[in-house]
Amino acid sequence: MNRTSVTGGLAVVAACACVLLTMEGCGGGSAQPFISPSVPSASSTAVPTTAATEITAARPAAQFPQDARAQARAVRLEVAMITNPAGQGLALTVAVEAAGTSSARPIEVGRVSPYPSDRGGVFTLPLRGEAADLARTAATVLVVSVASVAEGEPLRGDVRLVLAAGLAD
Repeated sequence: MNRTSVTGGLAVVAACACVLLTMEGCGGGSAQPFISPSVPSASSTAVPTTAATEITAARPAAQFPQDARAQARAVRLEVAMITNPAGQGLALTVAVEAAGTSSARPIEVGRVSPYPSDRGGVFTLPLRGEAADLARTAATVLVVSVASVAEGEPLRGDVRLVLAAGLAD
């Protein structure tokens, strides 16, 4: 065996390890605990405790009020459960808007798609630019909505998600 084949083999092993670690962070590995209204997390980067909310095709968005959080660096979205019998590809969009204003303009934070499409997980979306400035200086509302990943395809009526969202340091 020559040195080139050993080096190439190590590169393949390293690449596989990176893929597995990435999948673990996106909910592809073991289940991660869901934020419960009665169990605050001890971590300094934890999301403030939020109540779990259900979204469906009939009610495809949920709002999560947040106090200003000067150290906020991300939005943590925890999807505790997905009911998706047909396996429809789902896209979750997270936006932030100023709280208490009727003319609030939502600022998109990002989008994620659970994979497999019936498996929940924890997603961390970084706050940048205008969204970060707003979340750090004012009371806000995080708006999480679900749609089909296929443009123009309606969300099936039997899709149901239970989730929570909050700002994280």
